[in-house]
Amino acid sequence: MLRTHQQRWDDADRAIGYSVTRLEEAAASDDEERLMKGVLAAEATSLRGLSTKLDVLLAVGADGAEGRHFPWPELRRMRKDVARLMQLQRQDGVGLTA
Repeated sequence: MLRTHQQRWDDADRAIGYSVTRLEEAAASDDEERLMKGVLAAEATSLRGLSTKLDVLLAVGADGAEGRHFPWPELRRMRKDVARLMQLQRQDGVGLTA
């Protein structure tokens, strides 16, 4: 009886691709985590670089385990500050690097 149920499960799993999809999802999540850590660990050499790091942190981190206890409003204000400083640099004619 158990073998029959397992066979039905395995057949259904292959038909819809559940196990394969779960493995691909886990791999994609690992890739995202690795890339995010790389971006955040890189040294920012410009306001644009700093802005990118804040964007990544806000986009990915807001759904993370820290939840509402993490200082999201403060990080959003910092992101606005960086955008304002970038705008001031553009108005002053100072070139930005990537």
